[in-house]
Amino acid sequence: MASPQVIQPDLSTRAIPDRVLAVTVSGSRETATTGMQTIPGAQAVGTLFFDNSSQQSFFLQFGASFTTSSGVQVVLTQSVNIPPRKDGIDGTLFAPAEAAVPGAAGNIAASTLSTTCCNSRVMVSNPSPFSGGTDAHSMHLVAQADLDSVRNALSPGLEKQALQKIQSQMAANEVKAPLPALITQALPDKPVGTPSATVNVQVNVSVSVTVYNEQVARQVAQQLLAEKATQSLAGNYQLKDPLTVANPTITSQEKNGVIYLSVAVHGLWIYQITQQQTAQWRQSIKGATPQLAQAFLTAQHGVTGAQIQLPFGTDHLPSSVDQIQIVLVNR
Repeated sequence: MASPQVIQPDLSTRAIPDRVLAVTVSGSRETATTGMQTIPGAQAVGTLFFDNSSQQSFFLQFGASFTTSSGVQVVLTQSVNIPPRKDGIDGTLFAPAEAAVPGAAGNIAASTLSTTCCNSRVMVSNPSPFSGGTDAHSMHLVAQADLDSVRNALSPGLEKQALQKIQSQMAANEVKAPLPALITQALPDKPVGTPSATVNVQVNVSVSVTVYNEQVARQVAQQLLAEKATQSLAGNYQLKDPLTVANPTITSQEKNGVIYLSVAVHGLWIYQITQQQTAQWRQSIKGATPQLAQAFLTAQHGVTGAQIQLPFGTDHLPSSVDQIQIVLVNR
């Protein structure tokens, strides 16, 4: 196991240290917005002035209409009661009105309307301009698709840049775990839904990668196998050649930086037979029959088989150890 919580390699827990490297890189791009919204036209609004020179009051219903010389029609937005002339002074009244239809054509200038109503006894005019009339039109909006487009375009290059920065922070013999953690954010300078022809999007890519020292993992694996050989083999066994250690492979990877490694280690230990042992064997088999001598020798630790050769015409081993020769053959 490799973990950021481990400080030093520990043979008892089979754990080695690793660390998590994290970097964030950013890029931005301005793009045309693709969201569209149709804005309906608005009606111009203004004020009508009524001048009544008759001795009679007149009532006009909400929606009563008047037309300018250019054909623009305006209507009252409330019912009105125009007072009569009194004491030598015409009855006058200001009343709110609006263009009959939406559009910029309803933005008439002051005094554009000059007409009569009420049996031609009342003059109707607009002492001030009508304003606020707009034509229906479409406008661009910031859409989520605009953010996604910039993110998809910039993310691959930013991820590559982030991994290159992580590579530059790695020490000798460190290798990366195969599953980096990636977080990508697209941050627009205007929120989605904002009216705008363009939007600037900043893309942040955060990458975190677990790295461990491959050489340390190999060394721990070697030490574990050597320790096992020491515990399970007799002292006369000796390692024939240097251990063969394969590259570590990751068997599982956790979110907290912990990874589990498998390292294959191979070695051959050979039992070393000493001259003292062979001297004891000669002492034990002197004068014995070939069958007894062979059974004794094959029962000895480190011996897989024995062949006995006697001089012609003899059926027992010599009774003198000096006449017995033991030849060891490694297999």
